[in-house]
Amino acid sequence: MCPIIVTAFIPLVKVTEDYPASLSFLLFPKNMNMQKQQSLLDSEIAMHDEEIRSREQSIDQIHKEMLEVREIMGDLALLVESQAPIVNSIEASIEQSSKNIEKGTRNVEKAAEQQQSCCLM
Repeated sequence: MCPIIVTAFIPLVKVTEDYPASLSFLLFPKNMNMQKQQSLLDSEIAMHDEEIRSREQSIDQIHKEMLEVREIMGDLALLVESQAPIVNSIEASIEQSSKNIEKGTRNVEKAAEQQQSCCLM
């Protein structure tokens, strides 16, 4: 059989005079008056509200930055798309230049062979 563990917590509710006395020992010491209890709960609520506001601001900032990144990525995609024909043209020119260099190298080798055979005669 598993043991039952009871932990103390401060619920986010207002303490009233009719708050169940059987649970009040979990929240506050016996000698604490209702005003003090309410004050502690109010400060706890205020602290949680501030934390929630802070997190909301952080989330809003992240959302804003994500929209900026999305816009940048869209702009980048447009640039890549608009430059694709230029890049393709450069690539085709490089391929053609490579073929021309190979052909020129073969022609130079052939000319060198012909010159050697002419000189030997």
